[in-house]
Amino acid sequence: MTLTAVVECGKYFRADRGILTLGDDRLRFETDGESSFDVPLGSIQKIVWHWYSFSAAFEATIAGKNYFLSFIPRGAGFGDWYHGLRTGHRWRAAMKNVASNTAARAAN
Repeated sequence: MTLTAVVECGKYFRADRGILTLGDDRLRFETDGESSFDVPLGSIQKIVWHWYSFSAAFEATIAGKNYFLSFIPRGAGFGDWYHGLRTGHRWRAAMKNVASNTAARAAN
């Protein structure tokens, strides 16, 4: 299964909009045609789904660099918020599933 979503990466006033992809046990973020990261999910040092984002955003530490990825665009209306929440919940479940499957394969 491959998931793709438009996300914003960054906190506060500056955020880059790009495409986040989860597929083949890899997480990739691309903006302006350039890859910011493309890593195996198992190599991510830390993933935090903060309670205040209601699963519509997460923070990841990849190769020592922190990324804040949000499924809700800045200045979003109610429809965008709802879509971002639903998308975030789907991604959180998929990332958890990929991590569980990777751990199970490593144990065998």
